[in-house]
Amino acid sequence: MKSYIPWSRAIEYCYRLATILLDAGVNPNAIVAVSRGGLVPARIVSDDDFTHSCTSVYHFINYEDAPTLKV
Repeated sequence: MKSYIPWSRAIEYCYRLATILLDAGVNPNAIVAVSRGGLVPARIVSDDDFTHSCTSVYHFINYEDAPTLKV
């Protein structure tokens, strides 16, 4: 079952998550997001005193052709 929230609440959740991570001392050098709705929230979280870099997003039809990603 899908549930929808307004953007104002989604942004609030992003800032709340960033605050929780910062308070816990988490300092990631990358944030990985799924492009089916996760790119904008990930960017909002990353802009709140985390990494400010953006990386390319790849889509491969044949997953065997995809390079190995080390995280």
